[in-house]
Amino acid sequence: MRFFLTLLLCLAGGQSVFAAPVVLEADFERVHVSKFLKVAIDTNANLGLKEALSGDLNFEPSQKDIPSWGFRSYAVWAYLDISTMDFAGKSMLEIDMPLLDKVDFWLLQGDSLISEVNTGYSYPFKNRPIKHRNFVFEIPPSVNKDYRVFIRIKSIDRLELPVILWEETAFYQADQKEQFFSWVFMGLVLGSIFLLALMFIAFRDKAYLYYAFFMSFFIIFIAGQMGYVHEYLWPDFLAGLNHYMHLCILCMLLFQVLLITKFLDSKNEIPKLHVVLKILLFYLFALFALTFVLPLNVSLILAVASVILVMGTIFMVSLYASSRSKAAWLFMLGWGVTIVVGILYSLKSFGAVPYDWAPTQLLSGPWLLQIIILSLSLGERLTQTRLKKEEWQREAIENLKRANIKKDEFLATTSHELRTPLNGMIGLSESLLDGAAGNISQEKSEKLTMIVASCRRLANLVNDILDLSQYNNKELDIKQNAVDISQIITMMVDIHRPLSEQKNNEIKLIFHTTLPFVLGDEDRIQQILSNILSNAIRYTDNGIITVSAYTEDVWIKVCVQDTGVGIEAKNLSSLLSEDIDIDNSQRHSFMGLNLCKKIVELHGGEISVDSEINRGSEFCFTLPIAQFERDSKEINVPTVTKLQHSESFLAIDSISFANEKQNSHILVVDDELVNIKSLKEQLIKYDFRVSSVRSGAQALAFLDKYPVPDLILLDVMMPGMSGFEVCKKIREKWDLSVLPVIMLTTNNQVTDLVAGLDSGANDYLTKPFNNYELLARVNTHLGLTRTNNNYARFVPQQFIQRLNKNTILDVQLGDYVKQNMSVFFLSVKNYDKLSQAMNIEENFNFLNSYLQRITPCIEDYCGVIDK
Repeated sequence: MRFFLTLLLCLAGGQSVFAAPVVLEADFERVHVSKFLKVAIDTNANLGLKEALSGDLNFEPSQKDIPSWGFRSYAVWAYLDISTMDFAGKSMLEIDMPLLDKVDFWLLQGDSLISEVNTGYSYPFKNRPIKHRNFVFEIPPSVNKDYRVFIRIKSIDRLELPVILWEETAFYQADQKEQFFSWVFMGLVLGSIFLLALMFIAFRDKAYLYYAFFMSFFIIFIAGQMGYVHEYLWPDFLAGLNHYMHLCILCMLLFQVLLITKFLDSKNEIPKLHVVLKILLFYLFALFALTFVLPLNVSLILAVASVILVMGTIFMVSLYASSRSKAAWLFMLGWGVTIVVGILYSLKSFGAVPYDWAPTQLLSGPWLLQIIILSLSLGERLTQTRLKKEEWQREAIENLKRANIKKDEFLATTSHELRTPLNGMIGLSESLLDGAAGNISQEKSEKLTMIVASCRRLANLVNDILDLSQYNNKELDIKQNAVDISQIITMMVDIHRPLSEQKNNEIKLIFHTTLPFVLGDEDRIQQILSNILSNAIRYTDNGIITVSAYTEDVWIKVCVQDTGVGIEAKNLSSLLSEDIDIDNSQRHSFMGLNLCKKIVELHGGEISVDSEINRGSEFCFTLPIAQFERDSKEINVPTVTKLQHSESFLAIDSISFANEKQNSHILVVDDELVNIKSLKEQLIKYDFRVSSVRSGAQALAFLDKYPVPDLILLDVMMPGMSGFEVCKKIREKWDLSVLPVIMLTTNNQVTDLVAGLDSGANDYLTKPFNNYELLARVNTHLGLTRTNNNYARFVPQQFIQRLNKNTILDVQLGDYVKQNMSVFFLSVKNYDKLSQAMNIEENFNFLNSYLQRITPCIEDYCGVIDK
């Protein structure tokens, strides 16, 4: 009871009563006694207990509940009077500030010195009288005794003197409880650090890494503030202990700035404030380096002062960015808790605010709230990042699609540019071989033949590139029909036999002529066999090439075996793949083989290769057996003109292309002079009259100015006006049967073929073409035109059009159109007598004059004149 009366008098009696002793009664457990202290400043920090007792120090009552002086270099003295009255237990005096470098404790009873202890943060932990993270001193048990306690503290860190007087049992019970909650808190923080590390590994987002580092240094800092570092980690290692606290502060600030830079994406989202954050980072790095040079007290003061600077900057940046996204708003809210506590801690360290405004526990308490809020913020950011990533992926896919389209356009344009000179070289070389420039020697003939073969090989490579591009874009068409595989094999072997014989190779065929039909694309199967046979011939000299085919369950298996150089075993696995890494000495036509693999797979089959160095190679592929056979009318026998990828060509010198009607007039429209010259030489050789122009506009002007030619060879890709546009203009005046148009182009895609025919072309020929094929098609269309013209003498073209037909050949027996017609018979009275009086020229002039008058009238009424 006396204790509470004394305390009441202290509160009511003013400042002087603080000198009254602390009275301990029987039921005493704990009391904060800092406000009962009388304190004095030892400016030079050189006085001892003798000077304190002799009155050299000016002791005054403490003005604060918990005295705090901030960062000071002087020593602080304090004394406290304790009266035990009827309290007989042991009491403990605790200084709840584990970072004090030096703490001297004296216990006096009257004029007798009972105990003296010299300890502190800069002393080994084992020197402490009671092994505790704080500084704890025993007051011996006694009844009705008066003690005076003198305390002297000095520290590089802040000077604070929170003093608590405990009953021994209550002290240890409270200490166990405090340690339990401290370890639980630190365990939660360590768990969150581990979780953040896993998040970083999973998402590779540095924001999680920076946050994990921040919390790692924070937990070390909190453990130091509570004294656990000195108690458990470094009990005897004292060198550098005074450094690590402010190094932890700087590291926390550093990772805070890095976190906000990454989290808010300040470089892209807020570039102006990003510059401020970069300056702040540079300042922290510089201060970190100077820490090891500057005095400890100076570097510690700068570190704590930097807390206010960095926290304030982070808060302003977060506040600015919070309006941009929910994640930034949560980030600002979460850091707001830490920012307020950090600033209070810094102000308390300088003694600017009371101690109890920011005790050590305040640094750990709100932290759990901050973890929750920042976890929500990071989760929201992860959601936003995922949504952005999905949006970027969609944009990337669209960009890839656009790039793919551009690539295809580039390939088509490039192939045209390559095919144009190739077509010219092939045409000129073949015309020289045909004697366009006179007879040539055998040696020159062989060299020209090699030039043609090389050009065709390069043209085949261009075709393969386009086919691969179409396959990758899933545009490679496979038109599956029942195909006679035995006929295709025989034809392809016949085509390649001359080239094989040049290398002294023998080709053997092993299969039954009664092989069932396969379900596949006729042209593509030719392409597969052509590539495989060409490879076998190219790498075989004086050997045997065997082509076999047989049934295998529901498949036809075709194998091409050679006795050539072979392929190393290590290269077999990559031979048919897209990732090719083969020595040049073993290099086959891999692009063609890879394309063969893709075509076979589109048919549902498989392709395999087996080879051994110097023993030869064997390529086998399977095709599905057709479940039905085509009618004889549906069977299209493979023709040489369908073959586009063979390196060999037929010598068709025996074929005659005599022009039945000499001097037929052909107009060549092409912007390349080499193509014009090549076509002219080929056509003139067969007595055609050839005119040429180099643009679509010139072609239309030619048709308006000069007599209409018998046929037009029209290039598709020309500057200004394409061949499609020119053909449409031609069809406005001349029908297909009157003026046939054959389009020549390097584009072999189906869409180009359809576009050409839709524009009104009679035929469509892909460059580089065989000259004999061109001549055959020219003669065919000229023959059809002559046939139509002969029929037109008896059946007018207007009448054919009334039947919705293009030519008389399209008219079938029984075709009719029901319309009302009027038939007029015109007769010139006494024409017999008149004609006898006129010569031939006068007769023609008379009839022409008569027809010029009457024909327009008849045509104005949609009439037809049958002359």
